[in-house]
Amino acid sequence: MIKKVGIIHHPTRRKALDIVKSLHSEFEKAGVAIAYSIALEDWRSVNLQAFSSVDLVVSVGGDGTVIRVSHLILDANCRIPIWPIAAGEFNFMPDRVNPRDIHKAVSRLISGDYFLWNRPVMQVMNSTSNKKLFINDVVFVKDRPLDILDISVFIENEHIGSIKGDGLVIATSAGSTAYSLSAGGPIIDSNAPVYVLTALNPHHITIRPIVVSDEKTTNICIGDKPWHLLIDGLSDILYTKKACFDISRMEDVVLSYLHVTGFYSWVDNIREKFHWGSRYVESDNS
Repeated sequence: MIKKVGIIHHPTRRKALDIVKSLHSEFEKAGVAIAYSIALEDWRSVNLQAFSSVDLVVSVGGDGTVIRVSHLILDANCRIPIWPIAAGEFNFMPDRVNPRDIHKAVSRLISGDYFLWNRPVMQVMNSTSNKKLFINDVVFVKDRPLDILDISVFIENEHIGSIKGDGLVIATSAGSTAYSLSAGGPIIDSNAPVYVLTALNPHHITIRPIVVSDEKTTNICIGDKPWHLLIDGLSDILYTKKACFDISRMEDVVLSYLHVTGFYSWVDNIREKFHWGSRYVESDNS
């Protein structure tokens, strides 16, 4: 039973602020305590004990807000489910709840009419640095525009090939609709236990994306030209010498996302975001 919640929202989007206002009203009516309600940029104002004392964290914003809130949960080392509510631009991850539907959504939440999606967390690590966790993707990309990175790729320590190009994206199934897709990667069912390796502008046109079981570890080594390691678009680490990394699924860490029944559908998201259901209508002047 949900008795206490925390709310973290996008700081400036009008829709997010309207939804937060409605959430306050509906939670109060339902007798649910709100431990904190803060803009994402103010999360440091909540101490760790208060942050982890809730039954549910409500994220109000777009995919970026959900990812940031997810990293806060990971950093706090607590296993609190996240209810993501859409108030952003792309909104692949959150429930699509309009301000006028907040009453219905909260009523269903309180009555237990929801499902939990337990999402695996991936890690990237090497021998000289602490492991970094990622939810959507990790990107290895060149620093200088005219450089070509040389990346050797191994799966379970078996050499599969080398990539010469701008870099490499390694995306989870849920992150497959982000940077990897823009680079020519496939759309993967967000529940599929896999991840994808997508090269960025490879020199050889025969280099194609590879989908790998998340039970397997990918090992990569990158040459000595300057390059960046990007984690979920949140952190940027510059390397100036050769380094090798292992990318694998965390065995004992998952993130739980709560979706209220009737407000989330991965299939609907794909159809609507990519306009697959749209018909082409010719102009009267053609």
